[in-house]
Amino acid sequence: MYYNYPFTRDRSLDVNVGLIHLDNFDTDQFDIDSLRGEVAYAWGDDVNRYRHGVAVGQVNLDGEGFQDSVSINSSWQHVGGNGWYQSLSAAYTQISYDTNTGATNSLRDVNQLLFTAGLTKIAGQRTHSLNLCHADEDPENPTLGSHNGRRFTGFSYNLLYRLNAQHTPFLRASIQDVEHDSEHPVFFDTVRSDDNKSLTAG
Repeated sequence: MYYNYPFTRDRSLDVNVGLIHLDNFDTDQFDIDSLRGEVAYAWGDDVNRYRHGVAVGQVNLDGEGFQDSVSINSSWQHVGGNGWYQSLSAAYTQISYDTNTGATNSLRDVNQLLFTAGLTKIAGQRTHSLNLCHADEDPENPTLGSHNGRRFTGFSYNLLYRLNAQHTPFLRASIQDVEHDSEHPVFFDTVRSDDNKSLTAG
């Protein structure tokens, strides 16, 4: 659900509420309900647009509390000449896990700082987009939960081709590198490092 309240032509209040349900056909234990709400103030002109928001989120697993989050975010979008667009955004999020199923779940609580930069070029029927992101996740308990701290950097390229008003094929390629801060207590002498790559067309 989306609601926009315009104060003037260049200033508005935006309200977003989203609910997602993922149903696992084999077992209810992995059914996921995700609820997210955001209130944001947007302002600017035809060249530069700014947006500042506050968001809250909740994730339930099998109908029980699993994860909560609170975040503040800001973004800037610039409309350049000849079909060029640039954007920057930053978000600070506190992520906490439900402790009803175990007090040690709190060791997974982290504070996340995320930065994103984007560049878009519209050239005729083609739209090219490049996005770069970097995030730091620092554990609330840096002593016992240090293995939950991580740093990740990602890069993606998107291509849209507008065939006509009804059809727009797309291609997306992305890569993400994730580096954890320290050894996991279950896997001694091993600091986890992940490389994720994907290619999607449709």
